[in-house]
Amino acid sequence: MTVQPATDIVRILAPRSIAVIGASDDTSKYGGRVIEHLIRHGYGGAILPINKSRSEIRGLPAFPSVAAAQRDVDVALIAVPEASLMAAVQDCTAAGVGCAIIITAGLAESGDEGRQRQAEIERLAHQAGMRLLGPNCLGLINPHHRLALTSSFAMSVPRLPQGGVALITQSGALMANMFSRACDSGIGLRACVSLGNQSDLGFEDFLAYFAHDDLTRAIVVYAEGIREPQRFFAASRTATQNGKFVLLCKAGATEAGSRSALSHTASLAGDHAAFEAACARHGILMTDDVEGAAASAGAIARWGVGHRRRIAVVSGSGGGVVTAVDYLGRRGFTCPELAASTRERLARYFDQPPQHAAVDVGALAPSLKGRESILAEILADVARDANVDGVVYVMTAQAKMLTTSQTVAAFAEASDKPVLLCLTVGDVASDVRRALRDAQSAFFDRLNDVAATFDLLCHEPPAPDDYLEAPPADAAPLQAHGDAHARVEMAALGIEVVEQRAVASLPDACAAAAALGYPVVLKAQCRGVVHKSDAGLVHLGLRDEDDLRRAWDALSAAASDAAVRDSVAGLVVQRQLEGGLEVFVGTKWDADCGALVMVGFGGIYVEVLEDVAVAAAPVSVAGATRLLKKLRLWPLLDGARGRARRDVDALARAVSAISLYAARKGPQLRELDVNPLIVKEAGEGAVLVDCRMRLAAAGGE
Repeated sequence: MTVQPATDIVRILAPRSIAVIGASDDTSKYGGRVIEHLIRHGYGGAILPINKSRSEIRGLPAFPSVAAAQRDVDVALIAVPEASLMAAVQDCTAAGVGCAIIITAGLAESGDEGRQRQAEIERLAHQAGMRLLGPNCLGLINPHHRLALTSSFAMSVPRLPQGGVALITQSGALMANMFSRACDSGIGLRACVSLGNQSDLGFEDFLAYFAHDDLTRAIVVYAEGIREPQRFFAASRTATQNGKFVLLCKAGATEAGSRSALSHTASLAGDHAAFEAACARHGILMTDDVEGAAASAGAIARWGVGHRRRIAVVSGSGGGVVTAVDYLGRRGFTCPELAASTRERLARYFDQPPQHAAVDVGALAPSLKGRESILAEILADVARDANVDGVVYVMTAQAKMLTTSQTVAAFAEASDKPVLLCLTVGDVASDVRRALRDAQSAFFDRLNDVAATFDLLCHEPPAPDDYLEAPPADAAPLQAHGDAHARVEMAALGIEVVEQRAVASLPDACAAAAALGYPVVLKAQCRGVVHKSDAGLVHLGLRDEDDLRRAWDALSAAASDAAVRDSVAGLVVQRQLEGGLEVFVGTKWDADCGALVMVGFGGIYVEVLEDVAVAAAPVSVAGATRLLKKLRLWPLLDGARGRARRDVDALARAVSAISLYAARKGPQLRELDVNPLIVKEAGEGAVLVDCRMRLAAAGGE
């Protein structure tokens, strides 16, 4: 029988009463540190220490069990050895506890026996309607409730900084690290949650809560695995629709495939690429900078995303300016030329005003040095420039560091453009850092963190019309009719398909070539052979019958080879297309992320060039165009260096149609390769040359 849970996320994050099972005076023990942190940070609810051998702990009445306390308990934190865990859980269920937070480890993460113990705990909790957080977690922190319900040593900070950044992590240690880094960087936090084994409550539950929470502006997630991807994506989409930002640090970013690829698509869209594409669709920002994620989230919460990459650098040191300009320049940012009006305003302060947005405040005119308001005025002039999208102030060892940092922090607070303060100086600025933290003014210690944050601030969110709604599933099953059937399906989408004829003999081939007109291509239709040209099964540019006869003999010999013989389903003669750019379009079904579409350059060299962009399907024509613009070789389509522009509109229509087809077919269409698609000059269209599909049925091609 399903029992309605006794509590919800609101009560878990802001409990009125807490029982600490395994409580102690000894702060070398988990339970001792939890009690210490609750008292230190001024938690205002009831604290109920649970210890069978004590009647009092830290001046608080202690009880041998939760039931003996005879109180309604919203949350019980369990910090006992694994051997005592089951009894503690049973005590909680008997007492009607709303949620148990289990710090104890040694369960599902430790092997089969541990998984069985965890399953029994889940069963007991479910029957009682009690929620579980963990096991193998480090608890939670809610600065707005003055709650440090964790055993982490990171709670030694003087206060819990309140703000709008929520942290949800699978790893308890990383929750502590990210909390500590946030505190060090002057970032205020909404809450921090460590999930551990996610036996009950997981990412999806807390993400759904923060998506609607008025105090939350940005949500940082560290995940090693997403338990329910569709719930996770839905909650993320709700968060972005509600004006919040989701920043994801995903472990396991390397490709899960060194497996043998069945198609170009399989090798080009591995598990992580699929996940990234799904995240992009739902507005999730991704970063591999776990240490700096909270600070980046603080900046995103303040200024949002969609900024451009023209960054002004201001410093009291010429060397600091040059170093930062070079560093940011190597990472794709530009230091723009200042507008004439900005240079005129700066001429009030400098004998030689800067031409570009690289401003050395140390080079002020001698008569102005020491004037307190100068820096704020210069920052305002630079930030006002229409060519400037953001500003970084680089602090080096100098006089008046505290006053300078406070001036920059105050300007940043009022600015509608991102303004980041970077303290590149060491311990000599300790008092500066302390003052900024006390004022909860964000700052960075490394240019690397500044660049990573600006990267995220420059992220372009999906346009409203980039994606189409997923269509209803097509109930009509696909038939395993090989390449020919795939070509018919693509033609039905309105995609132009190059003319070809199936042939069974050399005379058939000669007749087909004469009817199509030379030059022609002779190729095999195959199942399971990705690189047909490498296997000698494709012969291009046959300009007369003699060429065709030689190609026939060579292809016949190649097709008789034992390695490919069983894969050859027939031969075709195809009209040769001259000119045009070869583009690859593919789709893939991912069990967690749904249908994906990808585009790339290269024809037979697509995997060599590795110039591929992936998106969740279906995409609109506008979304397909934006996808194409992500390719490194996009300028070739756009008419680079005076060359003719290609028919991008026809290509985008084809990509959109193929993506919609893949979304409609769903899991029955595992992979589709259109390779190559020849893109002609603008207005002349795009023509499909080769295409193949792999279906869900074993062996279906």
